[in-house]
Amino acid sequence: MQRLRLPPDVDATAVIAAVGDGRSAVFGAPEPLTVAYLDTFDWRLHGVGLVLAEELGRDRRLTLLEPGRPPLVVPVSSRPHTAAELPPGHLGEVVGRTIGIRALLEVGATRVERRDGRVEDPDGNLLARLRLERVAPVDGAGAAAAPAMTTLGIDPPGALSPTGAVPLPGSDLEAATAARDRQPGDYSSKLAIALDPEQSADGALRVILRPPSRPTSRAPPPISTASSSTTCGSPAGAPARRSASSGASCPRIRPRPSPPASSGSARSPARSATSTSSSSSCRAIARCCRPSTRPTSTPSRR
Repeated sequence: MQRLRLPPDVDATAVIAAVGDGRSAVFGAPEPLTVAYLDTFDWRLHGVGLVLAEELGRDRRLTLLEPGRPPLVVPVSSRPHTAAELPPGHLGEVVGRTIGIRALLEVGATRVERRDGRVEDPDGNLLARLRLERVAPVDGAGAAAAPAMTTLGIDPPGALSPTGAVPLPGSDLEAATAARDRQPGDYSSKLAIALDPEQSADGALRVILRPPSRPTSRAPPPISTASSSTTCGSPAGAPARRSASSGASCPRIRPRPSPPASSGSARSPARSATSTSSSSSCRAIARCCRPSTRPTSTPSRR
């Protein structure tokens, strides 16, 4: 069926008046319906030139558009999601073989007001079939996303030549997907990597294998300065001691309290806790600040 886009002010009355030559056009009652276009996540149907649409109006039906074949309309009771749920026959075989194990998803939808008509000669013989539609693409929430357009389908092609008509593709798939900021075939399993034809092979390999950059959630802690550092074991406020090899300041040591010593101990509890904590902390910082040129091994104890 040939499809034409008509000027916005053209309706069924204008089409009937444009027939002429002793012919007459008759249109039936308008039918409101929703057309949902179905495909897989990776556009398997679109990739082989197929268009599958579910039309929900007075009844529910699937329409399959194939290159070089008339539209195939099959009534269904519910929307199919897998190949096993497709109706038997040519539609189920072609679509099921193409999608395999993939699921059918709604990739776009339109709201349509359809009027089917016919062109007859003075004797009432059928000359051509007509389909006048008012099509409005809708977004994912079902709201109109673009101005409605008027289309006219003519079978056989060329039976009518309305003034100001523009040829259209066989379906409104592109307009339906554009309402959801998509376009047919916009998914690809290939890597989106830009390579320079002049770069070397090892340079291209580094670009391909480069891990994706991830933003850091926390900034690294600031480096200790002299105002916030003290000499190992010295009280707060004393000048910081820097490592002769690395130039880094030893951080301030805040001894942790230790449990009080027993009453029979010869040493003072407070002095013992302070000296023990300071000594162990200084040894730990000395090991941290000392530059390491080779890995050290801990001698085994016999």
